[in-house]
Amino acid sequence: MATPEEVTVPASVPVGAGGIGSSSGDTVAPGETFTVSGSGFAPHSTVKVALYSEPHLLATTMTDGTGAFSVEVSVPEELHGAHTLVVAGVDGDGSARYLTMAVTVAEAYSVTAFGDAGAGVLALTGDPVTGIAGTGAVMLLAGVALLTLTHAGKRTEGTP
Repeated sequence: MATPEEVTVPASVPVGAGGIGSSSGDTVAPGETFTVSGSGFAPHSTVKVALYSEPHLLATTMTDGTGAFSVEVSVPEELHGAHTLVVAGVDGDGSARYLTMAVTVAEAYSVTAFGDAGAGVLALTGDPVTGIAGTGAVMLLAGVALLTLTHAGKRTEGTP
């Protein structure tokens, strides 16, 4: 086995030799914590997780006996837009190994009580359930009233 290179996070996005697993997929929110995983590194070696356009070191961890890792990371609050997630480490021969994945850091979404859609707010869509339920209740009461009136009218005609 060759002597491993020192694990460094390059100044620019390196060419990746494989993909990264992410519990959030390829879209994350500023400040979001998610799990990053990968494999193909030297057993019990150090890996560093960074987010680029400009490298932001998110985590440093160790691989297990098979060269795989899993670590929780948090997206810096100030980041938005398109970025690349990079995991830097060494392979079994001691050579540099990089895993990469394109990610979008999207603004967090919220919904207001009245569905006011604005920047970063989801609009309420679909039929208003309270309106449908109210209409159903009115129709039910009208049906009961008609049935009661019809039944009362038969009694006054002498029908039991």
